[in-house]
Amino acid sequence: MRLGTVEGLDVEAARAREVVAGALADQPASSRTASSFRRHSCSRVSRGNGEELIGSAKYFDRWLLVELPLPWPPGMGTAVWETPRVPEPLRTALRTATRRTADIGLEMKTMGAAPDPEYSRDGYTRVMRLDPIPGPTAGLTRCEYVVPDDDAPALIDALFGEDPAPLRRFADARVDLAVRDLIVCTHASVDACCGTFGYPLFQAQRERHGSGGQVRVWRVSSFGGHRFAPSPIDLPEGRFWGNVEVERMAEIVDRAAPAKQALDMYRGWACLRIPAEQVLERELLDRHGWEWIGRELDLAPIDGSDVVEVVAGTERYEATVEHCSSVPVLIGCDGTAGQVERYSMTALRPMIPVPS
Repeated sequence: MRLGTVEGLDVEAARAREVVAGALADQPASSRTASSFRRHSCSRVSRGNGEELIGSAKYFDRWLLVELPLPWPPGMGTAVWETPRVPEPLRTALRTATRRTADIGLEMKTMGAAPDPEYSRDGYTRVMRLDPIPGPTAGLTRCEYVVPDDDAPALIDALFGEDPAPLRRFADARVDLAVRDLIVCTHASVDACCGTFGYPLFQAQRERHGSGGQVRVWRVSSFGGHRFAPSPIDLPEGRFWGNVEVERMAEIVDRAAPAKQALDMYRGWACLRIPAEQVLERELLDRHGWEWIGRELDLAPIDGSDVVEVVAGTERYEATVEHCSSVPVLIGCDGTAGQVERYSMTALRPMIPVPS
């Protein structure tokens, strides 16, 4: 797998900033400036409006990360593998995996991960599939393989086929490591904020936390939420973060401060489908601190009401989360507008066990 270069990403980010800024300002190319980008940056607009991050984590039934060389294709609607730089057999395998997932009513997010000089091997492709753990919500399972480039299509076919037998040939290529993967969107040609703010965060995280075996830091293609750039995801936990400043990285990576100090950067837990549930889970993280990480969570409505029974580890609660408002937002630097729903936690009460 050919490694992407820092210079290539810098050029991509600069080009994206110029094009997006000029388009938003309706300026001719000759007059497009960095100041235009600052005025229309969706991340700056979101921060200036004091937009809440919680509830913006995206749920996926399956995740697939594949090492793909930079630059990645532009456009939010373009699949990351749809570029001539990706060999046709690999493109076909990725299309097939996506179709097979959709055929059984599931949604998969496929992301390109830029090969890394330390983690990656020239001539080999890394493939990671992550799935929610069955039963009570408890994070994601990860299976990871590193195979010769020519074998990557067959591996992906095996990972998403109904017959487990073809996967056995790749048993020796499986990688089992107890590591955290911090992925940061730097996909500047989809949204300029991800290159402008995401790439510097990736650089700093990679330098400070990405060596030594406990944490790997990857720059990846778009996964949504440009207006919260820079935005990392902590895998296999599946927790989304946003507006992460370099000087605050340690609050998330090393958990060097109480969890409640980092909650203004918390987008939510991707293992929960509904934004209101993510609001509830943030309250549990606030109450329990970092010790909450790794616990199971089970939610069930009570008698069709707005009250939810919460089983968090060995503890039980009754919770009420109410809809607050609908808020207009700027979705991306291309000027796309949208609307998000806001919720608030109004009650979280311990349930008293009934005497037997």
